[in-house]
Amino acid sequence: FIKRENICYSACSSCNKKAFESNGSYSCEKCQKPLSPSEVSHRYILSATLGDHTGGVYVSVFNEVAEQLFVKTPAAEMLALKDTNEQAYNQRFSDVLFKPQYYKVRARLDESGDEHRIRYNVVGMPTFSYTDDATHKLREIKEYLRLGAVGLLLLQPPLPLLRLFPHNS
Repeated sequence: FIKRENICYSACSSCNKKAFESNGSYSCEKCQKPLSPSEVSHRYILSATLGDHTGGVYVSVFNEVAEQLFVKTPAAEMLALKDTNEQAYNQRFSDVLFKPQYYKVRARLDESGDEHRIRYNVVGMPTFSYTDDATHKLREIKEYLRLGAVGLLLLQPPLPLLRLFPHNS
């Protein structure tokens, strides 16, 4: 599942922090300066669910990885596509669902008062190869057979194969 609403934000082109709009003009809170529309860019911030045979996790996907996910499509182009051709926009999302892909995910503990929660961010998308995946699994099987059942406890768990799951609503 990839949430299709609010996929990006307006950002200051010099620091990439959120640019706030008021009365047709923008300002950057970090740079403390007004911005013209040409100084504002759009950056992805996607909410998605990654899952495999072990379960699923909600993640945030930021600009660089999201552009890689959408095959080098900038956020501004996706916004324009949403306004002009919603069917093509939806197809872009459908094209990335259920594709085998590795994701490098970083977990961060957020503390807000007495509440603790873990946030997950996708920080990379290593290239997926069926050949490399099969070779890795074959190596694990050979190691299992070599060690026997007792040695199985010594094996490190493999990197799970994560896939994007669609959300049934």
